[in-house]
Amino acid sequence: MRPIIRPLLFVLVVCGTVASQAQVAVGFRGGVNWAKLTAKEGIIQETQARLGPAGAIIIEMPFSERLSLVPEIGFVRRGYKADFHGAQLGNRLGFDSQGNSVFGYGYYNGNAPFIREQNMVLDFIDLGLLTKLHLGSIPAQPHLLAGLTAGWMIGARQYYVADQGVKFDEQALDPQALKMNRLNLALCGGAGFTFTVGASHLFMEGRYLYGLSNVWNGLVITDQNGAKVGELNGYDRSIQFTVGLMFPVGKGGKAEVPKTEPVE
Repeated sequence: MRPIIRPLLFVLVVCGTVASQAQVAVGFRGGVNWAKLTAKEGIIQETQARLGPAGAIIIEMPFSERLSLVPEIGFVRRGYKADFHGAQLGNRLGFDSQGNSVFGYGYYNGNAPFIREQNMVLDFIDLGLLTKLHLGSIPAQPHLLAGLTAGWMIGARQYYVADQGVKFDEQALDPQALKMNRLNLALCGGAGFTFTVGASHLFMEGRYLYGLSNVWNGLVITDQNGAKVGELNGYDRSIQFTVGLMFPVGKGGKAEVPKTEPVE
């Protein structure tokens, strides 16, 4: 996890410095993340989105009446679903006990169930550094977000869904043994609305994350005889919807949403 420790410390130092000089707000957000992996080449090039949780602890530090810096740290579940179109469970991507990727791992005796889909579940701790632009006026003030996120993969697993929605062959994976790219950098953009609730602020927003890192890192896939079948590549594409609450801290004792007038 060392690749994200330095930027995290830098963000904390910046937060402490700004918090000592100006009014800031801290809070949390939580919601859902629709994620998939996509690639231009490899065994699996286009996948379907799967739903997972997303949440973060956030700090908002104003630079002016309209512009704020928003660092955050949280949890995001990424991954994908892949349609296997009724393939038999004995003929699919898998991993042996040593973490080697194989195609056709785990054959069943007798009649194998038919798979409908493969599910890959990837858990990340995400660090975000965003700018927030406030628009419009109270009580429902729109805002825009833009910035960069850096995620560290803390867990991975896969399972298959067969006929009648039954789960088969759930398997925990070792990202390090598979030489997956555990660091996921992404561009983030979004928009939302902020509502004043007493001294606090309720907000809801949507975000799109465009992954820059190849999660599979060109993982080579072999059959049970060791012959190369192909390789895996994948870049995260996620859509998030979250709601959250901000509380005032620091100087002033009250977090103020900029009361800017609508542009005529």
